[in-house]
Amino acid sequence: MRFQTLQSKGMFSGGGLAGFLRPRVARVLMHTPVGTRITRHVTLGNPRIRVAAG
Repeated sequence: MRFQTLQSKGMFSGGGLAGFLRPRVARVLMHTPVGTRITRHVTLGNPRIRVAAG
């Protein structure tokens, strides 16, 4: 939940400079191992959390 809150604050914060830089930084970041890790964490969740069946 904390990660999602920080993510939404970062994505929806206002300001001219933030609006200008955010897409450019995101584009560069997504081509790095850190960007891949962030994307995996956002889409698949925390790999340390296991759900027991049964």
